Amino acid sequence: GRGVRHDDGWRVTITKPLVAGDDGEINLVLGSAATCAFAVWSGSGGDAGSRKSPSATVYRLLVDP
Repeated sequence: GRGVRHDDGWRVTITKPLVAGDDGEINLVLGSAATCAFAVWSGSGGDAGSRKSPSATVYRLLVDP
C-alpha cells in the first residue's frame, strides 16, 4: 500500500489479491464496489503496542479495473 497526503486529506492505494486467501476475506471483482473499515494506531488515543482503534466510519472501496 501507499498513502499520500493532499490538502483535502489522504489518498491511499492498497493492493491485495482479488481472490480471498483466508477465511473471513471476500473476493473482489474488478469494476465493483465493496465496503471496508480500518483499524488505526493512535498514540494520542491511548493505543500502545499492537492495540489499535477501529474506524467509526465504514468506507466505500472502489475496485479499479
